[in-house]
Order: sequence, then structure tokens, then C-alpha cells
Amino acid sequence: LLGVNGILAVATGVVVGGIFIVLSKRIFGGVTGDIFGATNEIARMIAL
Repeated sequence: LLGVNGILAVATGVVVGGIFIVLSKRIFGGVTGDIFGATNEIARMIAL
């Protein structure tokens, strides 16, 4: 349904999102709505 490019884009978004969550927990001690929003936008840019 998605094809190879779609699967790679989704996988990349998941990996980048996970990395940002881990980093924000280490640096800031938690995750806020701003972190979720930034993660969403950055993962979208990378997937495109």
C-alpha cells in the first residue's frame, strides 16, 4: 500500500521522534507539548 518509499518515510519519522523524546528526557527531565510539536514538525520535514 505504501511502497518502499512510504515505509522508509514512516520508519524515519518514528526513529527521529524516538530520538527527540529520549534526548528531551535526558536534557530537560521530561517531555512537554512544545517538545511533541517540535518533534512532529521535524519528523515531517525529514520524511519529506
